[in-house]
Amino acid sequence: MQPALLQQLDNFRLVGDTPADQAIQAIVALGDYKSIINEIMTLQKNNDAIPAHWPEKVQSFFVDQQQLPPFANPLLIKRASGFYARFEAQIQWCLFTLSLPYCYAAAKDAEVLTYTKRLQQDTEKRLKETGKFVQDVMQPNAFTPDGSGIISILKVRLIHALVRYHAQHYKLWKHSPEVPINQESMAGTQLAFSYIILRGLRKLYLTVSDNDAIAYLHTWSVVGYLLGVELPLLPTTLKQASQLDQAIAERHFKASPTGQALASALLATANSLMSPQQINEQLLPIMQHLLGNEIYAILQLPEVKPSPTAVLQRVAFGLFSDNILQATDMQQQLRELNNHQVTFSEISPQ
Repeated sequence: MQPALLQQLDNFRLVGDTPADQAIQAIVALGDYKSIINEIMTLQKNNDAIPAHWPEKVQSFFVDQQQLPPFANPLLIKRASGFYARFEAQIQWCLFTLSLPYCYAAAKDAEVLTYTKRLQQDTEKRLKETGKFVQDVMQPNAFTPDGSGIISILKVRLIHALVRYHAQHYKLWKHSPEVPINQESMAGTQLAFSYIILRGLRKLYLTVSDNDAIAYLHTWSVVGYLLGVELPLLPTTLKQASQLDQAIAERHFKASPTGQALASALLATANSLMSPQQINEQLLPIMQHLLGNEIYAILQLPEVKPSPTAVLQRVAFGLFSDNILQATDMQQQLRELNNHQVTFSEISPQ
């Protein structure tokens, strides 16, 4: 990631997603647009027929935006799918305990989630939708005609555009040049579902090879491209991902009532799924370990006593008995993850 790009992040906050925004504008112009939105949400496969009565901008969106980026490498995508299959439970766990709360630490972007109330009302359903989205894009056939990855991505992309359309009239953005769900915020979310997941797996003492890590990052760059993230914001090395993550965190991570409310809603869902003992002895210590003390405090999550490495390893072992690393190995993997500069083209497909 070039230093000049990091200096351009302010400009990326002024940019949305033109193809998706134009499609939503065409839908909203119809007046009663909810029926078409509902029809869009029923699409299940990448090759599902697009109804002829939809506005032309919407039809062309689903045709034109299905194209994979020129850099997409089928062998790396296949490798990443196999990696996901091996670590699905762990990755889904990291989504709940790391990726989502990590996003909530970005104060401005948390406002969008509060505005939509999607993650405060019926939180468990929204979490399941997120998990299902990740499953769809990581299946072996995610990007083939009979798969569901591309259509799931395009549906999420239109949801983002619809939120962007309505949120621009909200007080926070009404008189601001910044765009809600802008390019920088989408890039941050992209990192939370890719690079941050990889970091979380290694912090859970799991064995993640550099080749698997770069293949997973590559596949999520393909997903990000299809979600409308611009090419300069899609890292091609783990080091670039680390630099972009650090820049976004330094710019936006701070305590906010909205971020804390979202974290509280997330924890309330856990209370309905786990016993108090499991939450206190497993969930919260692992969340603090994964998020780090600073972000954990920003979100005002319940205070827990720092857990020794041996305790965290036992918790991780109890959750995921395969491929547990020693603490020294985990620290070495994290250092490699932050500094690894191998590009996609240098990775073996196996």
